[in-house]
Amino acid sequence: MSRKKTKTEVYRERNLLVMALAVRVHNAGGYAGWHRPAPDEWPVVWVRLPLPGNRSDESQVGHHVQPFNIPLLELSPLPNEAPPNGYDGHTRNDRLNRLTDYIRFKA
Repeated sequence: MSRKKTKTEVYRERNLLVMALAVRVHNAGGYAGWHRPAPDEWPVVWVRLPLPGNRSDESQVGHHVQPFNIPLLELSPLPNEAPPNGYDGHTRNDRLNRLTDYIRFKA
């Protein structure tokens, strides 16, 4: 029987998945990066998903990752910069819908 994961373990797995997606998009020539909006805030990993028929401002997703990921982000190929046009104001539901569309069109 497997043990229940801790909250930190669940966060770590989720953080690694979002960072891996961002690196994949970046390495494929797309737009992705990370930045820390303010010194006391968690870093945000952001990706402009390559969705067919969508304008670039309709495909941004961002995800906060725990600060202990900063050394790994600094070693990654992701640029340490905010999205080119800034945060587009997407909500959690927008992000989930955009990720669903990406999986449907690109998987």
